[in-house]
Amino acid sequence: MAEIDEAVHKFLVYQEVERNASINTLRSYRTDLEVFSNFLGCNTSLSSIDSDSVREYLARLRSLGLSSATMRRRLATLRSLFGWLIEEDVLVKSPIKKSMNPKTGKRLPVYLTVDEITRLLKAPDTTTPRGIRDRAIIETLYSAGIRVGELVNLKMQDIDLKGKKLRIREGKGNKDRMVPLADQTANAIRNYLKVRPEATKDPALFLSRLKTRLTTTMINKLLKGYVAKAGIEKPISAHCLRHTCATHLLEGGADLRTVQEILGHSSIATTQIYTSVSNRHLEKVYKKAHPRSVLKID
Repeated sequence: MAEIDEAVHKFLVYQEVERNASINTLRSYRTDLEVFSNFLGCNTSLSSIDSDSVREYLARLRSLGLSSATMRRRLATLRSLFGWLIEEDVLVKSPIKKSMNPKTGKRLPVYLTVDEITRLLKAPDTTTPRGIRDRAIIETLYSAGIRVGELVNLKMQDIDLKGKKLRIREGKGNKDRMVPLADQTANAIRNYLKVRPEATKDPALFLSRLKTRLTTTMINKLLKGYVAKAGIEKPISAHCLRHTCATHLLEGGADLRTVQEILGHSSIATTQIYTSVSNRHLEKVYKKAHPRSVLKID
């Protein structure tokens, strides 16, 4: 086993056993470090990895078209690895410099227009149990603006259809929050509960035909099918419906603090990205509608 591969293996064991890292974190670390190890090659010793090695690695990632955010994450993984190697007295110093952090551009979220979300909501065949369930899923993602991970973790006791709200228990930071539901969304969930599989031990709200909890992968897969059926030509994922919810709230006059609370953002700075999207929409409307933009007067 190459030195770098052995170091990666021990680092992952440390993260799992000593730091109690989650499965997702371990998977992310393993993927990032395998890419780095493959780049270096099997004959590279730990002591020979220097700043130039890391810069060449980042240049390679950039040439593959990776986003700045992905590159920053992979660099953070390396920083964690080399920090641990220093703590273990394997290395004296890290080859990673502060100046290596790729600059993050301000990328606006992809979202659906009102017409597009309407078409998407109509895509499921609501004459079938699966279509009724999928319509409720899309309604909930869009209406409540919740993360797909929060959706799959919704339990039966988290729904208050009379009060038209959801209790979100699995948001970032493990803080509960109450999210309001639109009338149509509450009705969609109510219709789904009529066809939800009975006699199941899983308390999850949304279940597969095998009476098991849906996964985020399953949600994104079914959504992809409905996006195609609705004739929407955008890179849409479940998270895009969260962006759509926030954008439509702001365009409809909601204040930033309210949107922050609904989305469960710990910092309002995270929510502010949607003001850029909303402002862009306002500019388009203005240019189309205002007389001074459409009329030329000599």
